[in-house]
Amino acid sequence: MHWRTKGLFALIPMLLLLVGIPILAQQNTGSITGKVLDDQSQPIPGATVTATSPNLQGPRGTATNMDGDFVLPYLPPAANYTLTVESAGYNKVVQSGIAVKLGSTTTLNFSLSKGSSQVVVTAKPPAVSLKDTKLETNLTSDEMDTIPISRGYQDIMYLAPTVVSSGMGGNPGVAGSTGSQNIWVINGVNTTDPVTGTFATNLNYNFIREIEVNTGGLSAEYGASTGGLFNVLTISGSNEFHGEAFAYYTDQSMSAQGAPVAAGGLTRTDYHSYDYGFDLGGPILKDKLWYFVGYNPSLHSTHYEGVNKTLYYGAIPVPSSYTKPDQGYPVPYNFDDLSRNWFWSSKFNYRINDKHNLEFAAFGDPSHMWYNEGMYVTTD
Repeated sequence: MHWRTKGLFALIPMLLLLVGIPILAQQNTGSITGKVLDDQSQPIPGATVTATSPNLQGPRGTATNMDGDFVLPYLPPAANYTLTVESAGYNKVVQSGIAVKLGSTTTLNFSLSKGSSQVVVTAKPPAVSLKDTKLETNLTSDEMDTIPISRGYQDIMYLAPTVVSSGMGGNPGVAGSTGSQNIWVINGVNTTDPVTGTFATNLNYNFIREIEVNTGGLSAEYGASTGGLFNVLTISGSNEFHGEAFAYYTDQSMSAQGAPVAAGGLTRTDYHSYDYGFDLGGPILKDKLWYFVGYNPSLHSTHYEGVNKTLYYGAIPVPSSYTKPDQGYPVPYNFDDLSRNWFWSSKFNYRINDKHNLEFAAFGDPSHMWYNEGMYVTTD
C-alpha cells in the first residue's frame, strides 16, 4: 500500500522566468498569419485585421505592413474564429469558421476589391501551416469524446503516426524510441519526470481542450530528445457558462474473455472501474476574467484468483502425499488490487489589456493504492 500525490501549478510566463523555471509558454497557443492584397494582387499596407472568438477575451487586432503581411500571435486554440479585414476605399471581408490549432500557424490570404460593401466568406479555409517543419497531429476534445478510449488522455496519442506502445504503461514510443525519451508539456510547462523521463501528471480527457502530438522536426528548445513531444492544453472558461456532470463504469463483462495464463494457471480475473465528476466554466467578468474548475474521483479494483505451481518448497510445506514435486506444487491465490485517484483541474484567465493576458492554472492527480506484493497470498 502506498500514497502518491502529484500536481503542478502553472503561473504566467513572466513570473516563471523571473524565478528561473524553464517554460514553453508559446506552445499553449496558436497563430494566424497571412497577406492582404487588392484585386490587382498588389499588397495593401495599413489594412486592419481583427480576430474574434468565444474563446478569446475581447477582439484581437493588427495592421498589415508595407508588404501586406499580418500576424496575430498567441491565440487560444479554437475552431470558431472570425476574421474581419478592412481598409479605406475597399470592401470589408468577413470570414468565419477559422480553426487555430495548438502550437500551429494558420495561413490565410485575403483579396479586397474597390467598394464600400461587406463580403461574407462562409467556406472554411484549410488549416495548413506553411512555416513549420515539424510533423504533428492535433487531437481535440470532441475527438476524445467520440472515440472509444480509456479515461486517461494517453491512449488517444496512439492515433498519431509512428506512435506505438513501448511497454511502459502510458508512455508510448515514437518512431523507434523508448517510452522514456518523450517530452510532456501541459499548459506550456514541461512536466516530464526529470528522473525517469516519463509523464509526471495524469489528467482525464474531460479537462483537456486539445493535444498536439509532434513526432518529428522538433525545435531546438526541446534539446536532444529522440522521442515525441506531447503538448496538452487544459480547458479554459469563456463568455458563456458551460459545465457537465459525468459518470463512467466498466467491468470484465464488457470486455472479451481472456485466455488463462499458461504459466500461472489463472482461472478468474474480475475487475471493475468507475469514476464520476463535474466541470464548470464561465465568466466572472465578461471579456475580462474567466474561470474553469473540474473534479473527478475514480476507483479501479482487480480481483485475482487461481492456482499457481511453484518449485520453491522452502517456505511452503509440501504434503508427503504429493508425488510429483518435479511438476511443481499447486498454490492457490486469492487477492485484490485497489487504486483510487482524485483528478482535478482549474484555470483562471485575466485580460490586463489588449496586448497582455494573465493565466493561472493548477492541476493534480493524488492517488491511494493498495497493491498486493505477490501471487502467494493464500496457501490453504
